Amino acid sequence: MQKNLLRLFPLLLVGLLAISLALIGCSSESKTEYQYISAAELKNKLDAGEDVIIVDIQVEEEFNRHFIKGAIPTYAFPVETAEDRAKLVSTLQEIKTSNAPVIIVCPRGGGGATRTYDYYKGEFVSEDRLFILADGQEQWPYNNLLGSIDNTEDIKQKSESVQIFQPKEAIIQYVSPEQVKSDIENDTDILLIDIQPENDFRKHHIQGSIATYAFPVTSNDDKQKLARILPDVLTSEAPVYVLCPRGRSGAENTLNFLAEQGVDPNRMFIIEGGQAGWPYEELVVTQ
Repeated sequence: MQKNLLRLFPLLLVGLLAISLALIGCSSESKTEYQYISAAELKNKLDAGEDVIIVDIQVEEEFNRHFIKGAIPTYAFPVETAEDRAKLVSTLQEIKTSNAPVIIVCPRGGGGATRTYDYYKGEFVSEDRLFILADGQEQWPYNNLLGSIDNTEDIKQKSESVQIFQPKEAIIQYVSPEQVKSDIENDTDILLIDIQPENDFRKHHIQGSIATYAFPVTSNDDKQKLARILPDVLTSEAPVYVLCPRGRSGAENTLNFLAEQGVDPNRMFIIEGGQAGWPYEELVVTQ
């Protein structure tokens, strides 16, 4: 009996090791990886006059003591509650109407910063743009780029430039193919957003349309595809015409998503009948 147990012991060890490695692998795959920027790298960007958006989440008392010039104060630290996250909402308009990198500054570059990163990611800000200042405000070494409550003009100017982000409720309204054709032929300023899948878009789409491949706009991946065009939509006042395969739920989902991101619902229209019902072949492009 003892001999049998001794023979089985190495096999048990191998089995336990395999299970442990599998669990470690699973946990590492699910762990979010964050992008960081060093103080020196950020200083170089500021010295070069590059366009960056610095979001400072320090509590008000700490922000008043020291902040990087040009930073947007939010006082959102530690970004653990709904009330904390609500303080970040006012930054969304500036972030979503820009393609500039977003630098998140917290006291030490730790949990508050990663939670802010996750919040913006959940609001469909591209991760390519999100960076955490390594080691946070406490280790910022460049005093010439620091401001304080005694020098608040920069805070005032930056705060006044930030528009309050206002999610809206979509209005489902339609535009006829005839009206779209007229607008195209008269060079009227419009935004024509095509959400067809890529293969369908390549087969046929209306000239001048913006490809998103976001259909059916039900998953986060679909919405992320639409989020890429948000700066163009939010910085324009032109009517937004949405084209989907048949002018149904995919287009409605698009209107709902864009309204949630602050686009004026009165500007947005679904093209009746979608691509399947578009009658003007002379305005159709194939790839």
